[in-house]
Amino acid sequence: MVFTETHLCPLLLKIRDYNCSVMEDKSYNGWTNRATWNVSLWIGNDEETYELMSSLKMTEASQFANFCGYIWGKTTPDGDSLSEVNWHEIADFCGGYKDD
Repeated sequence: MVFTETHLCPLLLKIRDYNCSVMEDKSYNGWTNRATWNVSLWIGNDEETYELMSSLKMTEASQFANFCGYIWGKTTPDGDSLSEVNWHEIADFCGGYKDD
């Protein structure tokens, strides 16, 4: 059997599309830049931040930017500038929060 796009399950299509987009246009550990990667780590690895973001059910890039600016100021706890973060990428990364 030849597997075409119509034979792939939706999860495999999503994985394929994600991997292709990461390989095409990302430049720091699969992220736009170091600041975006670093914010994703803080969000994903700090339990308090993760729980709070989950409860707020944010979906828009500006919501994530405002939230992180409120809790951290102008930089992440380890010094990366929040002004350099690709907030749309963070919103895509955290998209699952709205379904929790």
